[in-house]
Amino acid sequence: KKLIELGVWEYFIFPSINWQPKGIAIRDLIENCQLRDINVLFIDDNHLNLKEAKFYNENLNIAEPQFIQSILSHLSFKGKEDQKLSRLAQYKILEKKSSAKKLFQNDNLKFLESSNIQVELIQNDNILLNINRVVELLERTNQLNFTKIRSKKTEISSLLNDSDYNCALVRVKDNFGDYGLVGFYALNIKQNHLQHFTFSCRILKTLMS
Repeated sequence: KKLIELGVWEYFIFPSINWQPKGIAIRDLIENCQLRDINVLFIDDNHLNLKEAKFYNENLNIAEPQFIQSILSHLSFKGKEDQKLSRLAQYKILEKKSSAKKLFQNDNLKFLESSNIQVELIQNDNILLNINRVVELLERTNQLNFTKIRSKKTEISSLLNDSDYNCALVRVKDNFGDYGLVGFYALNIKQNHLQHFTFSCRILKTLMS
């Protein structure tokens, strides 16, 4: 009620209030958010809670409350501008999907079939309109960047204008929401060789979870 009163409740995802050990709760939360513990910070004023959280999540970052005043200036919290809160919206989709999935009693295939997943390939000049997203996918994606080739905007523009290549951005949506532009590939048609083949790790896990 207090969080609602302060007008910040809408910024929380996967709220969990129970008596289970904090370390296990944090582990479950990280899994639901499809993150890795190395990219998560847990703050608590009790050193035992911090130690317990670390026990269940080996690479978790932990800190005491005084660290909060340093967050806005800390390099680890620097990211791209997101005034529209698009990342929060993506996590809200995960929240809805997690809740809906419970109705299928661990039958993942039926859940995916019911989700009405739609995949769109965006090609030609429409890729140029979204070239910044292509650069972002290639620069920031590691786990599911299958060629590990990083390219600058000028290099990508040249690739898109090369008739030897078939390129496309991948857009995905389902009953729960629009995931936006989540993948990119560049196929050399003559050599049947992929120059780029990358997907957002978080989004791909969402569609296969």
